[in-house]
Amino acid sequence: MTDDEYREMFIPLVDYLKDIGCDKQKHSGGSRSLLHHLVAVSILLSERGCSDDLCKAGLFHSIYGTEYYNFDAEKITREEIKKQIGEKSESLVYEFCSMTNRVDTILNSDNIELKQIEFCNLLGQNTHGQYGETLSKLSEFIFTK
Repeated sequence: MTDDEYREMFIPLVDYLKDIGCDKQKHSGGSRSLLHHLVAVSILLSERGCSDDLCKAGLFHSIYGTEYYNFDAEKITREEIKKQIGEKSESLVYEFCSMTNRVDTILNSDNIELKQIEFCNLLGQNTHGQYGETLSKLSEFIFTK
């Protein structure tokens, strides 16, 4: 996907994320907004040739909150997110957000798409190399096609 195609498809989704306050919610130690992190994960997936559905899932990957990150948006429903990004992408997002022991669960799963999301999620937060070992393990399974 070209940069222009990416922008055309994703700008309305980014606008939606702004509307629900993702640009005001802090993430990753408070130095960046949740919106910045979500967009970064989506771009990392796109740069690795992932499908549009997976890039959309990356853009919304923690919209319901996770065991590690609490995002409280009052009006977010699964139906609303499905309208925004489609059923397949929303299903990945919901599964990602619902996991406990997420990193280990994903490492031990056969779901390559969740591994790709987690890889880009951690890569986007790996400012001090703290996720190097996990990224190495994840990379053994993904982005090889």
